[in-house]
Parts: sequence; C-alpha cells; structure tokens
Amino acid sequence: MTLSLAMTLLGTTKPTASKAIDALRRAGILRETTGRQRDRVYAYHEYLEILTGKPD
Repeated sequence: MTLSLAMTLLGTTKPTASKAIDALRRAGILRETTGRQRDRVYAYHEYLEILTGKPD
C-alpha cells in the first residue's frame, strides 16, 4: 500500500489518506517496508509472514 494508492482507493485527499495509513500503522495492522523517508510502501505484516513462512 502506498499513500497514492490509499488516496485513489479511498477517493480522498493526501492528508486524509496519510492519517488513515498512520492509524493502521499505530494499530499494528500495517508496517512500513522500505525504510525510506519518501515513497514509502506499507504492508499487512501477517500476510507477509504467511507468504514467506517467516515470522517477524
């Protein structure tokens, strides 16, 4: 999930999509996967664990 994709899927503005992603991140649902300050990518870590077979 990227901020741009969240904006498109939610049909909302950048600040609103950013707040939604941040809320999901704080709740432990999404995790940032790139380590970058810009163009961040977020993922649902439990799916990644299932797909890779590696727990965090």
